[in-house]
Amino acid sequence: MADVAQYIPPGQGVTYRVIGGDVITFKVTGEQTDNQFTVAEVTTAPDHGPPLHMHLREEETFYVLEGSYVFHVGDRRIMAGQGSVLVVPVQVPHRFVNVGNSTGRLLVMARPSGFEHFIREFAALPVDEPVELARLREIGDRYGIVFLFNETANQ
Repeated sequence: MADVAQYIPPGQGVTYRVIGGDVITFKVTGEQTDNQFTVAEVTTAPDHGPPLHMHLREEETFYVLEGSYVFHVGDRRIMAGQGSVLVVPVQVPHRFVNVGNSTGRLLVMARPSGFEHFIREFAALPVDEPVELARLREIGDRYGIVFLFNETANQ
């Protein structure tokens, strides 16, 4: 890791807009932490969030900054409001949905880092077109992220 303090002011970081409308701002990446962890701020509109998936490499920690979310983790359904923290171990299926009436924000830490590489490639897909599920799976496979939806179900 860097041998000097790193300061990232509010509103700074590398921001990606992805299919589904989520906005992901990387505050700290593996390049800054010797690949130990990644920190991102994720903004989601009401009724939005990622499809069911699991990480084969990273543990994820979610801190709800604003809003109300429901997390599906394994067979559990967890309601999480502002100030809630949820740790999802490696290889545990999960997803979250903003169940509030306004935009929600999460602070997400992935350990070890690497998740940011998936997002960079995923964000290159056109945001105004339906996602090609086969393409999403292909990108996920490269970065150890397994999507657990079937092609005909609406997740």
